Amino acid sequence: MNNPLTPIQALQIAAQYHQTGDLAKATHLYQKVLQIEPENPDALHLLGLVAYQQKDLERALQLVAKAMQLNPTVANFHNSLGNILRSQKQFGIALECFQRAVTLRSDDEDFHYNLGLTFYDLGQLPEAISAFQKTIALRSQHAKAHYHLGKALCDQGEIEAAIQALQQTLQLSPRMAEAHNYLGIAWYQQGHIAEAITSHQRALAINPNLVETHYHFGKLLSRQGEYAQATVCFQNALTLSPNSALLHYELGEVYYQQNQWVEAQHCYQQAIVHYPEYAQAHSQLGNVYWQQGKIPEARACFEKATHLGFNENETALHS
Repeated sequence: MNNPLTPIQALQIAAQYHQTGDLAKATHLYQKVLQIEPENPDALHLLGLVAYQQKDLERALQLVAKAMQLNPTVANFHNSLGNILRSQKQFGIALECFQRAVTLRSDDEDFHYNLGLTFYDLGQLPEAISAFQKTIALRSQHAKAHYHLGKALCDQGEIEAAIQALQQTLQLSPRMAEAHNYLGIAWYQQGHIAEAITSHQRALAINPNLVETHYHFGKLLSRQGEYAQATVCFQNALTLSPNSALLHYELGEVYYQQNQWVEAQHCYQQAIVHYPEYAQAHSQLGNVYWQQGKIPEARACFEKATHLGFNENETALHS
């Protein structure tokens, strides 16, 4: 007769199933452990991770939070809770979790990396940069840390350092389309147009479904007066993200620059459909009506734009 598994043995076997992606068998064993030891923090934590992988965020939150309450000295518990909270966009509380994880175990690069991501989510760029740099100090081959460091440096206006970080990213991970895209943004900010175009083209060659690249490439081409190519970029982006008010607006801008009033009007109207408080779209729609001699319609748009103003949401929309 076989001896029953001890909780420790069951957890070890369950973890192996978990690592190989057999979540059903892992879950069964975690639950078996909890039948014997209802307050086993490791089983609660790991079962919470299964729930997180299955997108059951509320259950994941309950399980991992309980594990952390039972043993608040385990850094992994705080890190896991932070990941769950961050996925729910509860960035402030997630930040506290990652900070606690780093305090408990300062030599784990993933804790610093997650801390950096959350600082970035909160717009705290110097803190994000510091966290990514610590990640890289612990593991120099961490390509994603180099990438996010490059993004944060670029957003902070440290363009040369950003380019170096993004180039390092691509040495480690040459097919990271997002890194090519952001390198294109950085090159453009330095005035290196040819390099920016090449970077965006490389990004799209790797991932033609990257909406952000179509958007930034379209903006670049429009500013260079390459309206036909810019139109294609924004149309491609809208195929992938048809409900984006910003993309409709930017396509409208391309048509507006070419005095194509009917097409521009349609785009601005679509932008407003998807974001009714889009003050700039109302204003530009007013300009289109004005160009067509539709003065009452233009006046109504200008009044609406003035009433709405350019609020924080709209600033975020264009960031």
